[in-house]
Amino acid sequence: MIGLIALTIPANIAYPMIWNIGVVWIDQHVDLLSPFGAVPASWFNSVESFSSIVVAAPLVALWAWQARRGREPGSIVKIGIGSAIVGAAALLFALGCLTAGGDGQVSVLWALAGFVGMGVAFMWFWPILLALISQAAPAKVNATLMGGAYLSLFAGSTLMGWVGSFYDRMSNAAFWTLDAAIALAGALLIFALRKPLQRLLGPRQSAD
Repeated sequence: MIGLIALTIPANIAYPMIWNIGVVWIDQHVDLLSPFGAVPASWFNSVESFSSIVVAAPLVALWAWQARRGREPGSIVKIGIGSAIVGAAALLFALGCLTAGGDGQVSVLWALAGFVGMGVAFMWFWPILLALISQAAPAKVNATLMGGAYLSLFAGSTLMGWVGSFYDRMSNAAFWTLDAAIALAGALLIFALRKPLQRLLGPRQSAD
């Protein structure tokens, strides 16, 4: 279970990048003009949070529908999918940079799509990780491992600060591609280790 927690660190590097570097990038390079004036870049963090709330019920409905047909992915697969969605959302920022207009300004639609994608991704991997730990961890260390899960956020956020230092040294498209690559590498690692992890956790890994 400690190993599974560690496997979410790449997603927790790439995902919180939007909270600081993402806002800086939007403020500098995204066209925020609207009929009512310029939209504050800091408002975009609310887009990600709102997306997580809105997507929760549809995701539960989707998984219930899949479960009735015997096709619901296990918890480890869901965590891998969530990590992959983080990478895909970061790639939307990179695509926005590559399709910027002659003035270098990126369409706000790319920024919105990326932040919405990050909110959706969060609901795919983080609540699932916590649910899996709470159900599968031995009773004596259950609370300890639940708290330990947040070390993934701590490690990810710390490393995110270091990765973010490359923002001024790279093109915007290259930076967001790097951010996406980190999350996608984490997803590939989770999928590669899925079977060993499932054997170790047993049938409890599929309980959400």
